[in-house]
Amino acid sequence: MATKRLPWIAAAVVIVVAVGLGSWVLLQPSATATVTLGGPWSSVVSVSGWGALSNPVAVGLLPGPYGDFGIENIFIMIHGSWTPGSNPSTWVKGENYYENISYNGATVNIPYERLFDILVVYKVRGDNVAYLRFENTYEYISITGTFSLTENRLVAGTDWATSVLWYENYGAAYGAVGKDYPSAYLRLYNYIDNNGNGFKLPAGGSININPLTIYTWK
Repeated sequence: MATKRLPWIAAAVVIVVAVGLGSWVLLQPSATATVTLGGPWSSVVSVSGWGALSNPVAVGLLPGPYGDFGIENIFIMIHGSWTPGSNPSTWVKGENYYENISYNGATVNIPYERLFDILVVYKVRGDNVAYLRFENTYEYISITGTFSLTENRLVAGTDWATSVLWYENYGAAYGAVGKDYPSAYLRLYNYIDNNGNGFKLPAGGSININPLTIYTWK
């Protein structure tokens, strides 16, 4: 049977992480990095058979004929202070993560010279995928600035986890045929952590995440 490209489910997202230049000051709470979300937008050419969530969509669920779907949140996790596979509802700000980005245009602050991971939570409907399972999705991210990287979960040696870490399903069993349960949903997350070492920025450093995209198979 021929594969079909999805005309939607992607989220081209730009995140800027920057830290102010260091200087002598009176002893005060520690300086922070600024994480800014916003355009311009970029597109990624999909691998044959995969379709990106179309249009320049940012963080935030999209309305669909069978319910909302897309990227829910981007968490800046505190490296070493959370457990992969744990439920996001159990995470505590300041203990497990620095900030939770839930809408486009957000600005958040994180400390410089502190290790962090980048984690994305997303939601797909049966209408978006051939099967309601992790393997019918993949993540792509591009980062430039103080450090640069490109990570595609389909590429060997990727920093993304390659097996399902956590999921929440509703309306159908995990792995069910999507078109049989178009309004059922599956919530998932994945993350990058610099191959277990965490990322960090110096004072005055910055990175741009452009884009962070979710692809689905149908």
